[in-house]
Amino acid sequence: MAKISIVIPCYNEEDNIGECIRKIPEMNCESEIIVVDDGSTDRTAECARESQRPFLKVIRYEKNLGMGAALRTGLQYATGDIIVLLDADYTSPPSEIPKIIEPILDGKADFVTGTRFIYTMEQNAMKTVHRLGNKIAAFMVSLYVGQHITDSLCGLKAFKRKLLIGKLKENSWPDFELLITAKKNKMRIVELPIHYRARKAGASKMNTFKGFYRMPILLIKSFIGIN
Repeated sequence: MAKISIVIPCYNEEDNIGECIRKIPEMNCESEIIVVDDGSTDRTAECARESQRPFLKVIRYEKNLGMGAALRTGLQYATGDIIVLLDADYTSPPSEIPKIIEPILDGKADFVTGTRFIYTMEQNAMKTVHRLGNKIAAFMVSLYVGQHITDSLCGLKAFKRKLLIGKLKENSWPDFELLITAKKNKMRIVELPIHYRARKAGASKMNTFKGFYRMPILLIKSFIGIN
């Protein structure tokens, strides 16, 4: 039976990380939880440890390097066959992890990404401008991967560790690079609907204007494979 490593990159999520960890369901196979505190200035790492979940690793470093760098750190510490990438802000329900890993366990996929645009979102879960930007990015990614992707920035994904380990370079948002690198490595990509809810505490790390400036740059970098 495959082992599952749930990697949670986080930055200043002291109000959400504990609940996020506690709501991760028990797996029907061996599993571990790896929290990577990406240079938080609050009590994120302490709150993660206080959750007292078994098989929990908390890695913390002082400088904020970005979510992609935190993901790579998590991969270095992971020992599982399947990696689950989970947002720390508790907007993507951890209860949906079993659904996300099922196609991989069944041998039907190598990479599974969630989409937040099938089920009805909670009110105020996503700004209209962010929804539009995501749709544009998803269209561009779809052209490259050769299949219809409706949500290129979902914070809940799963993939076979051995097929992507050592192949990721991006320090900031890793979402585009993950999908495009999966395609380059001939991984079978499946998209599944997940629920999405409004952030209950803390501030979003998404800067609207900076995000729209960086998005095309990140897409181009992912397409041509540069760091």
